[in-house]
Amino acid sequence: MPDQEFPLGVARGGFHIFRTHGRFATSVNAAAVSGATRVFASICEVDGNDNPILGNADTRLYNVVPTFNRLTFRGEVLFGADLNIRITWIIF
Repeated sequence: MPDQEFPLGVARGGFHIFRTHGRFATSVNAAAVSGATRVFASICEVDGNDNPILGNADTRLYNVVPTFNRLTFRGEVLFGADLNIRITWIIF
């Protein structure tokens, strides 16, 4: 299948901060999102002031699933205790 280019509309984004370790699934409400929405996301650890840091934990984002007015993320934080984690996304 050949590569495809898509016209970009107005991009918008956000972030979700939560505490976890091990495998996780988390969802956020996101208005005007559907299964056809294109989403890019990243994951990182944050400090006590919600600033991104490169901590000791490996973080992985496995799936990003846009559905009707919702984004669902599945990932993993390889650490033995809960850490503050931030998922940042851009949708267009």
